[in-house]
Amino acid sequence: MTRTLVEQAERRLRYALQGFGDRVQRVRLHLSGDESQPNGAGYRCRIQAQTDQGAVVLIEERRRHPVTAVVIASEHIARRVGQRLQKLSGRRRPTRS
Repeated sequence: MTRTLVEQAERRLRYALQGFGDRVQRVRLHLSGDESQPNGAGYRCRIQAQTDQGAVVLIEERRRHPVTAVVIASEHIARRVGQRLQKLSGRRRPTRS
């Protein structure tokens, strides 16, 4: 990955996970592939996050462009981490009236 792409990925992940504070202990991102792959899914972005309770959340996204793969995977990991933390705490989301 280029330095610019690394910086974008770090910034995007930080933004996506900032609301969880210290509850997310470790995050790993792996980006591989190239645009020459068949069927338009040239880049694979894999993000693994570990919560303060030891739960591991893994997301993998395949897209034609690396930045798109990182952005979408970051959104998905944030949503999945939120769901996992909620499940671990035993709370349910309030229902709408």
